[in-house]
Amino acid sequence: TIAVQSISSKEGNLNLKISVPQGYHFSK
Repeated sequence: TIAVQSISSKEGNLNLKISVPQGYHFSK
């Protein structure tokens, strides 16, 4: 469960870093 959580958290962080800047640029 620890490995799964660490992987999901890493993927989530990458998705947030990628999606947030894109949405910010599109918003502007």
